[in-house]
Amino acid sequence: MSKRGIPSYSVKAKREAWQRAKKAADAVEATALGKREADAPGGAVRQERLLLDRLRDENHARYVGEAWLRIEPHFKNGDEGQRVIRGLLDAVTLSKNITLMPDDYRRSMKRLKELKGFADQLYVYFADRIARDPLWMIIAGSRLNNERHFRDMVVSLERIRLFLATREEQFSHMFDQIGLTRESKAPVAPRAVFTSALSDAIQNIFGKWLDEVVRILTEVALDMETNIDQVKHARKNTARRRGRTEA
Repeated sequence: MSKRGIPSYSVKAKREAWQRAKKAADAVEATALGKREADAPGGAVRQERLLLDRLRDENHARYVGEAWLRIEPHFKNGDEGQRVIRGLLDAVTLSKNITLMPDDYRRSMKRLKELKGFADQLYVYFADRIARDPLWMIIAGSRLNNERHFRDMVVSLERIRLFLATREEQFSHMFDQIGLTRESKAPVAPRAVFTSALSDAIQNIFGKWLDEVVRILTEVALDMETNIDQVKHARKNTARRRGRTEA
């Protein structure tokens, strides 16, 4: 332990921890990413595999090793290492796509609203006005007289309405959870989103914020110099949008 109370790890300890991190990365790659030759150029899987390669790169051994030494004292179930790797993969995928999300979000929400409007119209038409529609009576014939089938059809329409309404609400909530703002296309956005997502993942795994671990892994993953204040700012900024406070 250093004089300031900050852990001081030997080169040997870092390298041994890096080897353990590599094993966790190998296990996740085998179960989640499949065979390398099946990767689509520029696809999400390819981006995730490139991240794993960076973690396993000799040039990053001491940094990844130090991060691992910091999280290993919090291991309880034995699967935490792989869960951290998966959190890294999710965070890097999100950060790589972040500049596209505002436009995609608006288009998707517009489409959801349109579909929900159509579903509402269909439900009202069949559940209320259809019995008074003489043209439908002529076309449908005996089918309209089958009360059970008719009720099932109306119930199905109601379920579609509820599904689309729930989907719209969930999608809006997910976008808010990411914490995007009008600055989402700025050069620092990928780092802000990455650090926030990884902080959340690590907090969910260990029940505490490990900002120094996030800082180290962010520099390795994004090849972007990062300090503790930037890590804290990113997660606290996201927390404010979720309506909670964090230390």
